[in-house]
Amino acid sequence: MAETTLTETMVAEVMAELAELEDPRVREVNARHGDDHGVNPGRLRCTSPFAPAWINEMVSRPKG
Repeated sequence: MAETTLTETMVAEVMAELAELEDPRVREVNARHGDDHGVNPGRLRCTSPFAPAWINEMVSRPKG
């Protein structure tokens, strides 16, 4: 039951982030191409949340 609530919360957070990226001009252009979204994919392409951990791991490894 708690997992469902967590998933619902995560979905709500992602949908809120997408809503912030909504651009009516992009939606108009995409609609002409048969797409039903108003977010420029270039703005989503947002650095992985795992990037900082990966970078730290790579930097901390011994050279050689």
